[in-house]
Amino acid sequence: MTATERYREGGEKADLDLVLSAFAEDAVLISPLTDRVRFTGKAEIAEIVQVALGRIEGMRFHTDVGDERTRTLVYAGRINGVAIEESALARLDDDGLIREMTLFVRPLPALVELMGAFGPDLARAHGRKSAARALGVLIKPLIGMVRSGDRFGLRLVTPRRR
Repeated sequence: MTATERYREGGEKADLDLVLSAFAEDAVLISPLTDRVRFTGKAEIAEIVQVALGRIEGMRFHTDVGDERTRTLVYAGRINGVAIEESALARLDDDGLIREMTLFVRPLPALVELMGAFGPDLARAHGRKSAARALGVLIKPLIGMVRSGDRFGLRLVTPRRR
């Protein structure tokens, strides 16, 4: 089984060990939220993957394309009831393991839900309960703005249909 097959199957089965078996020991996972956050090495990657497996519901991969050095994987699922689609650009090493993965999330409401869930969960995992509470408070206005913009504001820019 290839690294991307293990990654996909592990994600769909919420199997942390199977997902991690796809990564090289010194792999880097690049956040979809900011260029300022990278998870380096299997221990750090395990933390974020554990949060993802606990938060993303119904993960089903529908795309795995590329060659022996570069693959793109895409899944659809839900986070807090919001549809999410995530693409991962995986760069593989000489052993076929993922050495670098860059994540991209759409649509915006899903990205904001992801931010609202993952930040506090990671802070709690590091024993930073106050930071987790602060992050939860800081993200709530953004979640509210994005939800209402997605629900009501889009009508202002979409074509009128008869």
